[in-house]
Amino acid sequence: MSEAATVPIGDDHESDAALEAVRELIKAGAPVFLARPAMRYRSWDPGGGDGGTGYRLPPGWQATEPDLSVLDRWQPGDALAMVGGVLFDVIDTDRQHDGEAARDQLRAAGLWPTTYGTVATPSGGLHEYVTPLGIGKDNGGAVGPGIDLVGGLPDGSGRGFVFLPPTSRLSKITGEVRRYRWTEPLVLGEGAGDDSGAALAERVRAARGRPVTPDQGHSGVSAVLSLPVSPAVSLSADQRTRARLYVEAAIKGIKAELAASAGWPEGHRDDHGRGWERMQADAALRLASLARADWNDLDLGAAKAAFMSAAPTSGRWTVRDVDQKWTSQARRATEARMPDLAELVIGDGVPVVTGDQVPIATLATADVQGEAGEDTAQDYETRVAREAARIRIRRDARRIVDAEDQPPAPPFDIGTLAEILARPEEPPARIDQLMPWEGSLLIAAQRKTGKSTLVLNIARSLITGEPLLGRFQVRPVSGTVALLNFEVSGTQVARWADEVGVPRDQLHLVNLRGRRNPFIEPEDLERLARELRGREVETLIVDPFGRAYPDTDQEHPGPVQRWLVQLDQFARADVGARDVILTTHTGWNGERTRGSSAQEDWADSILTMVKDDPPDGDGARYLRAIGRDVDLDEERLDYDSDSRQLTMSGAGGRRKARASEKVAAMIPVIERVVADSPGITTRYLRDAARRVAGEGCRNGDIDSAIKRAEELGNIRVESGGPGRPTHHYPVQEASPDVV
Repeated sequence: MSEAATVPIGDDHESDAALEAVRELIKAGAPVFLARPAMRYRSWDPGGGDGGTGYRLPPGWQATEPDLSVLDRWQPGDALAMVGGVLFDVIDTDRQHDGEAARDQLRAAGLWPTTYGTVATPSGGLHEYVTPLGIGKDNGGAVGPGIDLVGGLPDGSGRGFVFLPPTSRLSKITGEVRRYRWTEPLVLGEGAGDDSGAALAERVRAARGRPVTPDQGHSGVSAVLSLPVSPAVSLSADQRTRARLYVEAAIKGIKAELAASAGWPEGHRDDHGRGWERMQADAALRLASLARADWNDLDLGAAKAAFMSAAPTSGRWTVRDVDQKWTSQARRATEARMPDLAELVIGDGVPVVTGDQVPIATLATADVQGEAGEDTAQDYETRVAREAARIRIRRDARRIVDAEDQPPAPPFDIGTLAEILARPEEPPARIDQLMPWEGSLLIAAQRKTGKSTLVLNIARSLITGEPLLGRFQVRPVSGTVALLNFEVSGTQVARWADEVGVPRDQLHLVNLRGRRNPFIEPEDLERLARELRGREVETLIVDPFGRAYPDTDQEHPGPVQRWLVQLDQFARADVGARDVILTTHTGWNGERTRGSSAQEDWADSILTMVKDDPPDGDGARYLRAIGRDVDLDEERLDYDSDSRQLTMSGAGGRRKARASEKVAAMIPVIERVVADSPGITTRYLRDAARRVAGEGCRNGDIDSAIKRAEELGNIRVESGGPGRPTHHYPVQEASPDVV
C-alpha cells in the first residue's frame, strides 16, 4: 500500500483556469465525471482507490453525460475525468517506454492525427486530444509501444477515461504527487470533419487482427507496431526476480484451475458457480491483466499461449470459442496492480504476498500446488500456519499503530441520577422553539433559496442576543461564532454578513472554497481546531455538508455517521464549541435532505426552508422546524432586501397562502354576480359563482370571499332573520322592503 499523501492544491489562479477549461469541455459536449479521493485512516491514499488511481470512480462512469453541475460538486482534492470516444479521444504517450520514439515514427509516417490540446501528466507523459477514431480504447500496444489510446466505440461501449487538470496523482517517476497541466491550450469547435486519424485507426484494427485492404496501407508504420516492448517501471534485479516468480506462480495456478476443469461433467459448476465459459473468461482476464501491467515481462502473446494450452475444449466448446473468449477478455483487461515486491516472500520456489494487495485471485491455488499439481497435507498445513502467522503479525501491528494515532480520550461522563440532577441547571434552549442548549442544528434548504442569508441571521442573533426572525428569544454566546464557509467566496460572504448587521469582531470566517478540505487531512484539522479554540468559538457553523464531507459516498449511513461523529468531536472536544450548526441541501422536491438520512438522525432539531415556486406558488420562502422539544408549523418568511434580515410573517404556511389566494381570486366573481343580480340569496350566489369560477370551488372558499367582499365595503349583506334567506346587494343598490 502506498503511503498516504496530501493532495496538492497549487495556485488558486491555476486551478481556476483549469476548471474553466473543464467547463468549456462540458459545454462543448464532453462527458466529465467527478471522483473523490481514496481515504485511508482519514488521509488521502494516492496509490489506493480504483485501479491504484488514488480515487474512487463512480459506478457507471462509462455512461456519463455532459453536465455542468459536476463543477458545482467539485472541491479541491477531487479528481475530474473525461470519458473518451465522445468529443475527443486521447492518445497517451509514456516517455519511459519508448513512447516518444514510437510517436516520432508515427508522425514521420504521416499517421499522427491533428491534436486539439495537450496535457502533461504527473509521470512526464503526454495526453494529446484528437477527434474520436471510433475504435475504442487500446492499451495493448496496437498504436505503438508506450502509447495507449483512450477512446470509445460509436455504440458507447469500449470507453476509457483520462484525468483532467487540475487533478493530482502520484508520479511513477519521482514518487511525488503532481498535477495534470495543460501545455498546449485546448481548442474547441474546429474538429468537425477531421479524418486525420483514419489511417492510424485502420492500422490499429490491423494490429488487432482485422483485415486492411491494400489501398488503406501506409508504409513505415509496421516498424513502429513491431518495436519491442520493455517493462515500464525501473526494478532492481532482486525485484525483477520476485516479479518474475510472482507471474510464474500466477500462471501456474491459473493453468491448474483450467486443467482441473477439463474433467468436469457437463453442466458442472465450481464453488463460485462458474462453468467452463465463466472459468475461462476469468482466467483470460487475469492473464491479460498481468500482460498489460508494466512491472513484469509477460506479454500478451505469452499470456495467450498459456491460456490456449490449458483451456479445455469439447464438441460444443471448440478451440475457436476459446480463442474468441481470449480476444474479448484481452480487450477488457486493465493493468494488474503491482504487488508489494518488498514483501514478496520467495520460499520453495513459490512467491507469497504477505500484504493485502494480491491482484490475481488464484494465487492461493498456485501456492498449494506442486509440480505435478498436488501437494502433501503436511506441506499444506505448514504453509497455512506460516500465512496465518503473517496475518496475525500485520493485524497486531495495525492495532498498535492505530492506538498511537488516537488522541487521548476524555473521561466518561458517568454519574448517578442524583448526581446528574444535582448539577447546575442548563438553559432549556439556545434559540427558543428552534435549537436546544448545546444542540446540533441541521438547516435543510434547496439551492438558491436563501440558506446563507438564514445562517447569517442566526449568527447575528447569537452574537447580539436579539430575537431571531423577530420572534424567537436567543441566549447569546459569551464567546464568538465561527463559520466554515465551503460554498461562496470569502469576500461575498463577508459583504453579506456586514449587510445583515453581524458584529464585525465576533464572527470568524474560515473560507475554504478552492482550498484543501481540512476534514481530509488530520494535521489541517488539528491546526484549525487550535486556531478556533484560541478565538473562543462557542458556536460552529459548517456550510454546507455536501462540500465539507470528504468522501464520495453520501448515500450510505455508515460513512456519513462516522463523519458526523468526527464533526462532533472536532467541534465540541477539539474546538470547545457548545453548539454545532450544519447546513445541507434538500432534494428536488425541497422536502428531504439530499444523501443519507444519517444527517437527520444526528440533529437535535431540523430547520427546513423551502421556496414556493411558480406556477402554484408565489416565490415566497417558508420555514418549519422539528426536533427534540421542537415543533414549529410552517410559516412564511418576510425578507427586507435592504438589511437582508428575515422575519416570521405570521401569515401561516403554503396551504394557508394558497387558500388566501383562492379567496382573493373569488372576490371579483362575487362582486360581479351580486351586481348582475341584486338581492341574490346565498344559495343562488354560490351556484352562480361556481358556474363562473369552476366546479372546483368549495362553499367554504365562496363564503370566505363573500365575507371578505363585505369587509372591503364592496357588497352589502342583509340577513332575513331566522329561517329567512340572506340577500346580497351592490353597495349602491337599496334593498327592497322585506315583507
